[in-house]
Amino acid sequence: MTDDNYEYLVKDHEDQVNVLKGKKEPLRARLRNRIWGIWDWIKFIPFLLAVIIASPLVLALAYLFLPIWIPILILFSAIRYLWVTLGFLQTATYIMGFIKWFMTDHLVFWHGFKELVWVLVPVINVAYVWDWWSIAIMSIYQSYISGFEEIYGWLF
Repeated sequence: MTDDNYEYLVKDHEDQVNVLKGKKEPLRARLRNRIWGIWDWIKFIPFLLAVIIASPLVLALAYLFLPIWIPILILFSAIRYLWVTLGFLQTATYIMGFIKWFMTDHLVFWHGFKELVWVLVPVINVAYVWDWWSIAIMSIYQSYISGFEEIYGWLF
């Protein structure tokens, strides 16, 4: 135990003894009679916010504005999934672009370098492998249509 901790414990014990003997006010009374400074109000903010957030008025307003908040929350979740989807598509486009670049014969340096730049630029590289994407999209579409016909063909 360090000397600072020991002095603090001794001082705390002396304060408790003085309170019991009636020589000193209890800590509650000292805090109650004291004027609050700016730091005391700053320390009080989390408790104040908790009371405000849990108050019935705020809950009633939240219920009132729920029809407004639900589409906003749905939009934010859709944006999150959109970013994940776009990240996946960009990663797949990079992989497809590098594969296509390595598969192509480049007889002149300039043409190969130009196509490599097409592969490396993030959004433009979709245009470099658009034919592969069209094949992938048409394959998915055809499998969806054929599956639909297999499952629901007896209806038509």
